[in-house]
Amino acid sequence: MSSICLVHMRHVHFLLLTVTHTLREFWTSSCEVPNFPEFVSVGVLNEHTIYYFDSITRRTVIKQEWMNKIIEEEPKVQEWRTLRDINREQVDKARLQISKLQFNQTEGIHILQRMVGCEWDDETDKIRGYHQTAFDGEDFIWFDWDTQTFVAAKSQAFATKLQWEKNGEALNVNYEVTHLCANYLKKFVRIGDKAIKRKGK
Repeated sequence: MSSICLVHMRHVHFLLLTVTHTLREFWTSSCEVPNFPEFVSVGVLNEHTIYYFDSITRRTVIKQEWMNKIIEEEPKVQEWRTLRDINREQVDKARLQISKLQFNQTEGIHILQRMVGCEWDDETDKIRGYHQTAFDGEDFIWFDWDTQTFVAAKSQAFATKLQWEKNGEALNVNYEVTHLCANYLKKFVRIGDKAIKRKGK
């Protein structure tokens, strides 16, 4: 996402370009879907897939060559991501089962999708976060970054909203966005964004 503003100064036009970068993770937990992993995690930088994990391979796979530079700087980052996704797999499998009970739909194919991440304006250094959950293709619950509260999109999600607020989940989301996600987003942009643009991928 880009925004362009035109500045007039001493009859000279200056074109200022500010760019908003995004780092998002998409997690999909499913049951009874034929020929599809029960859990998939995909990392996306500015609309480009940079890493992938699923419950069959059970290992984070780097999808961009420039990511090797990240691994050189942080040798354990790939192992950390793998362990993180293995843990996320267990958490989201449990949440899928809870959602099925909340909707009283314990049989058949069901899918829980989550998108978490952050965006960074490289001009203002402003950070915003994402934390959204969907069940069977419809919004379930999401985090309002402006109010720092969870919004239940379905009546069945209200119990989840109360539980998360009771457990201080908003603080966890805020920390995840402003520290972990923001730091990695800036590093990935520094190392990878130019490489992606050069290759035109």
